[in-house]
Amino acid sequence: MKFDYETRCLEYHCGPSVISPQLQEEFQDSWIVGTLFGWFYEEFDGANIVDDWLYLVGILSGDPSNPEFEQILEDPDFDEEPTFLNSFPEEGTVYQFCYDQTTSVNETIAENMDKLTLYPNPATGIVQIKTGADSRIEQVLVYDQMGRVVSTHKGTHKVDVSHLPSGLYVIGVQYDGEGGFRYGKLVVE
Repeated sequence: MKFDYETRCLEYHCGPSVISPQLQEEFQDSWIVGTLFGWFYEEFDGANIVDDWLYLVGILSGDPSNPEFEQILEDPDFDEEPTFLNSFPEEGTVYQFCYDQTTSVNETIAENMDKLTLYPNPATGIVQIKTGADSRIEQVLVYDQMGRVVSTHKGTHKVDVSHLPSGLYVIGVQYDGEGGFRYGKLVVE
């Protein structure tokens, strides 16, 4: 398997001779060809493990001689079952597929997640997170464009971003009593 980060294209060489008979038996009814990019965050708060993740998955599905390529954004609330190739590819088959060139992971997050009201946006110092009257923020995570957590905050609706380099960030907010996070984009100047 080769992945070109510049073009976001994957080349995958496969066939039954590359895998063991035991693995072939495991995948009798379907064969998984794809990639997974993402981040995972886990923290122990003294009583519970709090985790969150976001994966951009690319999967080939259907007939191995004419497969479909699906891009899926998977988070803790994702509950769909992806489909896979319905049989083994022919010996020596090479698949090449590319992720959507016009959509970045950050754009996909913003389009598919609950939007947050962040102000001011763009920001240079303190950013406020608008909350409902009955909402209490448990934690705030600030992610850079590589998906790395660059700042964490507990129990506050104000985040100081003055120490961050200029750029685009994703803010993840977890409210008390809610399992997952809500996300929004923030531009730091």
